[in-house]
Amino acid sequence: MRRSRIALTLFAVPVALVVAGAVLLYGLVRLSWFERRAGEWMSAQLDTRVTVGSLALGYLPTPSLDVGRLAIAVDAGTQSPPLLELGRARTTLPWRTLFGGDPRITRLELSAPTLRLAVDAAGRGNWESLVEQLASLGGAGPAAWSVGALLVADGAVEYADARDGIRLELTGITLSAAGIAPGTHFPFELRFAGHGPDIVMHASLAGDAMTDPDRDRYAARGLDYRGWLGGLGLGTGGVELAGTLENLQADLAAGTVALAGLRFDGLGLRLAGRADVSEIDGVPRVAFAVSTEPFAPRALANSLNRPLPETADPAALARVVATMEGRYQAGRLELERIEGGFDDTRVTGSAIVPAEGPWQARLEFDRLDLDRYLPPEVEAAGAPQATLESLLSEVAALDLVADLRFGEARSSGVVARGLRVRIDPAAADVTP
Repeated sequence: MRRSRIALTLFAVPVALVVAGAVLLYGLVRLSWFERRAGEWMSAQLDTRVTVGSLALGYLPTPSLDVGRLAIAVDAGTQSPPLLELGRARTTLPWRTLFGGDPRITRLELSAPTLRLAVDAAGRGNWESLVEQLASLGGAGPAAWSVGALLVADGAVEYADARDGIRLELTGITLSAAGIAPGTHFPFELRFAGHGPDIVMHASLAGDAMTDPDRDRYAARGLDYRGWLGGLGLGTGGVELAGTLENLQADLAAGTVALAGLRFDGLGLRLAGRADVSEIDGVPRVAFAVSTEPFAPRALANSLNRPLPETADPAALARVVATMEGRYQAGRLELERIEGGFDDTRVTGSAIVPAEGPWQARLEFDRLDLDRYLPPEVEAAGAPQATLESLLSEVAALDLVADLRFGEARSSGVVARGLRVRIDPAAADVTP
C-alpha cells in the first residue's frame, strides 16, 4: 500500500508542477509585462519595432493563443505608420506541435489586418527588409509546416508608389482556405473591394492554390473571377466582369511564369488567351496569344467612352473578330501574327509598337467596300485609290509607318485589285 502511495505521489508531483506552471503562465500572459516582453522578443527576431496589445493562452480542448492589437513597424528607426496592423489573431495548435512536432496550426483566424505597402522613388518596397528577415528565420531543410484552416476577415491593403503617384486601397478583404501545406494544392476563396483616384471595384476569386517555398514555386488552377468595375471614364458608369484561368505556374528560381486557359468576359467582349513570362528578375519578356469571339466594336467603344466615328453605312463596323500572337519586352510590343476581320473584310498581317519611334504595320485586306466607311454625307472621291487617300488622310498625320494591301477595293462602282498603299510620316502623306 505504501509503495503505491509513493508511486502515486511521484507521479502527481510532476503533473502538479506542469499544471501549476500552466496556471502561472496563463496568468502571466495577461500581465502587461509579458506583453511588453513578447513585443521585445518579436522585435529582436524581426529586427524592427513590434508591439503587442494583449495576449491570452488557452489549453482545452487544444492549445490556443489569442493576440490583440499587433503592430509591426516599417523600420525600427522611423515614425511611419506600421507596415502591418492586426486587430486580433487566434491560433489553435495540436498538442504534438507543443512537444516538438512539426509546426502545424489547426486553425488561424485573423481579424482586421491592415497591410501598408509603399515603393519609394528609388523603387524599393518598404516590405523588402522584413521579408528578407523572415526568410533568414526559416532555417535549412524542407518546410514541414501546415495550416488546417485559415480565415481572414475585414482586411485591408494600402499601396502607394512614389515613382508615378499611384495609390490604391483594397478593403473588406475576406479569405478562407483549408489544408495549406508546402507543395499541396488547397482550395481558397477571396473577396475584396477597392478604390483609387479614378477607379472603384469589388471582386471575388476562388480556386486552388499551391505554395512550395523550398523550390520557390507557386501555382494556381481552376481560378474563377467575378467582379464589378467603375470609374476610369467608363461611359456606362460601371461594368460586370468575369474570367477564368485554368492554370498558373510560377517558378521564381527559373524566373518564369506561365498562364494557360485564360478567358475574359466583359464590356461586351469575350476573349481567350495564354502568356509565358521569362526573365522576371531582369527585364521581363512576355510571349502571348489572344483571340476574341465576334463582338460589336461600337458597343465596346461606347462602354469605354470612346465612340467611333459615324459612317455612311450605319451598319458598318458592326462585327469584329481578331486573333493575335506576339511578344512584349522593355516597352516594345511586337504583334507577329494578326488574323481576323471586320464586317465582311478579312485582315492578316503584323505590327510593331516600339518604345520610341513610329508604329509600324503591315496589313492585307481581302476585299473592302470603301464607300461604307466614309463619314455621313461625304461623297466618294471616285476611284478606290482616291477614296482610300481620303479615308486615311487623318491616319497619315499619325506617327505611323504602314504598308496596306487590298486584294479587292470598291468605291463609286469602281473595282481595283491588287491595290497597295504606303503611309510614312516622313513623307507626310499617303502614297500608292
